Amino acid sequence: MYRIQSLAILTGIVALFALMGYSLFGWAGVLFILGVSLFLNLLTLGSSARLILKIHRARPVTSWEAPQLHQIANALADRADIPVPRLAIYPSDMPNAFALGPRRDEGVVAVSSGLLRVLDTREMTGVLAHEFAHLKNRDSLLSLSAGLFVQAISTLSSLFGFLMLFLFLTGTWSTIETRLLPIIFLVTFAPHAAIALQAVLMRTREFLADRDATLLTGDPRGLANALYKLERYNRYLSGLYRRFRFIYTSDTGSGPRWLRTHPSTEERIQNLMELAEKTVAHPSLGYRPHVVAL
Repeated sequence: MYRIQSLAILTGIVALFALMGYSLFGWAGVLFILGVSLFLNLLTLGSSARLILKIHRARPVTSWEAPQLHQIANALADRADIPVPRLAIYPSDMPNAFALGPRRDEGVVAVSSGLLRVLDTREMTGVLAHEFAHLKNRDSLLSLSAGLFVQAISTLSSLFGFLMLFLFLTGTWSTIETRLLPIIFLVTFAPHAAIALQAVLMRTREFLADRDATLLTGDPRGLANALYKLERYNRYLSGLYRRFRFIYTSDTGSGPRWLRTHPSTEERIQNLMELAEKTVAHPSLGYRPHVVAL
């Protein structure tokens, strides 16, 4: 279901871009802009991952530094049938983790030092499984591709807006024909629609990663416990660090729900607890399964 929804949403973003490009420049313009977008996509695949790691000051973590982390990673990679990604750690008191992997053989999973302190082994397994699911589903590539189309739509809208402003300032506004009004309406609202679709796409991929993580560990409660703990930690810190956002917690109070890239923690935990009735944990992942009340 989540995969079909993702395909439909991504198709909607591309269709919106094609409609906007065709309305302004015709099919030749659509093909040109599409070609440029694909070129930029390929050009930024590797550099974007390196830039993000550099910004976070992430460094590789060796097996002798974190043997249990590597043990869990090896087991999860084997279950996910993907190459073992590089593990990295970056200095931050904010409990967080992210996966980068435009190609399956170049995956990186980075965790913050704060996350290692906050979560126990079972919860860390759930979080790593979530990130491995992102790698398996190539969500980095999907996110980058969707982002480029959204950026292209926004750029076209801005250029068209500057053109309209120029016509208004030069007094040639009256030369605009009435039949162009639908195009003006489309160009004005297309960026907002694209951003909303991108947010829906990202929320859908988060639900998919949660589900696939439970298939890897057989322990939905492990990830649910981690989400619950990080949500409480987020609420505790929200009074001190309101400017920070968390990957694993809902960005409450930061705007309308339809613009959020992550679903609420309550929704994710509810879905995980429903899955908990249907799955059996894998003790080979390095912890002894147990029930934790939420």
